[in-house]
Amino acid sequence: MTSSIMQRRNDAPAANGGDAMMAAPKNGTSAMQMTREMAETISAIKMARALPRNKLAAMDEIKNECARPSLAKAAMYTYARGGQVVTGPSIRLAETLAQCWGNLTLGTRATMEVGDDGKPYTNVQTYCWDMERNVRQERIFPVQHVRDNGKEVTTGRDVYEHAANQASRRLRACILGIIPSDVVEMAVDACNKTNADHNKVTPERIKKMLDAFAEFGVTKSMIEVKYQRHIEAILPQQLADLGNVYNAIRDGVGTVEDAFPKGGDTPDAPRKPARKARAAQKASEAETVQPEDADASKAAQCGEIDKPEDQPPVGGLAEPDMEQDDLDLPY
Repeated sequence: MTSSIMQRRNDAPAANGGDAMMAAPKNGTSAMQMTREMAETISAIKMARALPRNKLAAMDEIKNECARPSLAKAAMYTYARGGQVVTGPSIRLAETLAQCWGNLTLGTRATMEVGDDGKPYTNVQTYCWDMERNVRQERIFPVQHVRDNGKEVTTGRDVYEHAANQASRRLRACILGIIPSDVVEMAVDACNKTNADHNKVTPERIKKMLDAFAEFGVTKSMIEVKYQRHIEAILPQQLADLGNVYNAIRDGVGTVEDAFPKGGDTPDAPRKPARKARAAQKASEAETVQPEDADASKAAQCGEIDKPEDQPPVGGLAEPDMEQDDLDLPY
């Protein structure tokens, strides 16, 4: 069983173009390193099977961790893609799930390579291995030393941070591929409940949020346009949504352009409700009607017959010329 596990580890990179880091040993130093890794792997598997996880205890521990506001705020991400809003657990929540679930080995390995065009790139492998059940998730992918805006990454620190940012997303996918989906959903619900209980809108939180978004070039007006309200009147659920958007931009899952599209009216832009617009239109049409036409129209609706002014009514008596206000009526 052990030989088949190690064979899988050696063959996986070869099937994806070859990886010198995981290739078969070619000298004494590499053989010693491979032997040590094999011994550590066998020891971890034996330990995991000797001390199996208690799933109920692990789920209780996950609930307790998700009750912390600091974790709940960083537990989700939200970004726009193709006209739809995508949301899911962040790498912070995935790492917490792996720690609580137990008997998992996870990490990232990277080697520097040179492509056919002579430009360097980083070959990255992320993995999550359930030692108790012998189930493994891994991702092997190249990371070009070019950012999304087309700018090349040259310095060592920028190369490391760029590769680590790409690797964190794949590592999250590996962890979520091992943890049962119902456990992940339970953790997400627990974090949402924690955010709802502690998500109070205060001037201090608004200022902290604005300062955090300012690092990515997001201004106060951009946030107001997105939610169509002044920042002082922002709702608790909208503040929580902003936290998820910030997590997505920080982790490299989403972009500022997707989260805050250009265009749209600010909250101060004059907007006339439809009801008032229709009322104003009717009033304008009424003003254009002439008084004579209005009286004629009213008479026609009441069924009155026009008579000449000098024609007396039936009976030969003329009606007195007096206004209705001059009559002494009992009502």
